[in-house]
Amino acid sequence: MKCTQRHILQTTLASIRADVFSSHEFIRKLMVLFSDEYVTDLVKLFDRGTKRPLTTLHGTIGKALTTLEGRGIERVRRERSRNLLGRTTSNQMWKKIEP
Repeated sequence: MKCTQRHILQTTLASIRADVFSSHEFIRKLMVLFSDEYVTDLVKLFDRGTKRPLTTLHGTIGKALTTLEGRGIERVRRERSRNLLGRTTSNQMWKKIEP
C-alpha cells in the first residue's frame, strides 16, 4: 500500500512528542517512520539529475509541512540548528496546536 503525503505528514507529526519542534527534527522522524518513501523520493531526484537531491527533498518536505498550518501546527520562529549533514542552517520552528 502506498502512503499518501497527507498520511505521512500527519503520522510523522503525531509521533513527535515535543510541543515545539524544528523542521529538521520533523525530517529526521519522517526518515525513520517512512524510510522506503524517503529513499524512493531521494533516488527519483538523483535519477533526474537534480544537483542537490538531499537539499531539494528536504525543502519539499518543509514546504509540505506548511500544509498542516492551522491543522495541528503553527509557525513559531526561525532558528539555526544542525541539519542531517551536520551543517548549521536556518530552519522553521513549529508549535503543535489544537486543529
